[in-house]
Amino acid sequence: MPVIDRVRRSVDVMFQAAMTIGLMIAIAAMILARMPG
Repeated sequence: MPVIDRVRRSVDVMFQAAMTIGLMIAIAAMILARMPG
């Protein structure tokens, strides 16, 4: 069943991308929160 493997792999890639983007947004929010004004 190659279709299920392909879907599972794409879901893993999307999950890793979402985690990376969320981490970058969290770091950017912390940096912006420390800036004055």
